[in-house]
This record gives sequence, structure tokens and C-alpha cells, in this order.
Amino acid sequence: MADLATLKTCPKNVVMLFTLSILLITATVGASDSSPPIETLMTGEERKATGIAKLTEEERRALNAWLAREENTRATKPVGPPAYQTKRPDKVHALVVPEFDGWSGNTVFALDNGEVWQQRLPGRFTYQGNDAKVIIKRNLFGFYALEHVASGESIGVTQVR
Repeated sequence: MADLATLKTCPKNVVMLFTLSILLITATVGASDSSPPIETLMTGEERKATGIAKLTEEERRALNAWLAREENTRATKPVGPPAYQTKRPDKVHALVVPEFDGWSGNTVFALDNGEVWQQRLPGRFTYQGNDAKVIIKRNLFGFYALEHVASGESIGVTQVR
């Protein structure tokens, strides 16, 4: 059986110990019911005004249990981009309507599929042809770029609608 000093020096063991520590800490935090009873958070006037003072002991316990569950639920909800952003495809092929003539710093691009995108990075590009085909691609960091197919030029964009 290896001693603790040996375990600490092996990189695999250090990672495993760290992971186990994090799991134990998160399990303990998630399992704790640290919410104080609501009546202890209110003044006598607040308890009377909200009607808490009229509740039976059983009703108060039920309310406090619900508040603790709600607090734990809110604390464990994932934080991230709004749902509409996560459902977008990685690549969109479309046409700019009514016509494409490039971008100039704050350009808004209306597409034939109903989406509207706006230039998010500085830059200028002038196009005098009649090809309005574009591809909007998500990059490695989750940002989008509009590429004009005919010219190969691209610019960072963000979806407006």
C-alpha cells in the first residue's frame, strides 16, 4: 500500500484526489439545507403584512421546505447563453436581400430566410457584383462570421433576429 506522499507525487493520483475532493465538496453543498426559516428573516411587521404570522406551524414548515427546494433548484440551474442561441446551426447558407454591396462598420444584413444579422467587428468591404450568397459560420469560440461566397471576404456578425 502506497503512503500519502507517494500518492501526492504521481500526476494521475493528484488529479484523481482533486476530482474526488471537488465531488465531495459539491455533494455536501448541494445536500445542505442552509436556508434559514423565512420567519427569522422578517421583522414582526413584515410577518404580519405578508400573512406569515397567520400560518400554522405545519404550513410554515411546508413553506420553508418549498423555499429551500426552490433555492437549491435555482442554484443548480446551468448558466449559459439563452436557449435560442444554443439551437442555431453551426453553418447557415442564405442570400442577402434585397442586394449585397459589402459592409461598412455597422451594416445590418437581412437574409432570405428571415434572419437578420449585424456586423460586430470593424471593417469595410465594397462589392459591386450581383452575387448575394453568404455563409454564416460559428467559430471555435461560439462567435459567428458572415462570409461572402463570391469574394471570399468575411466579417464577424451577431444575430439580431
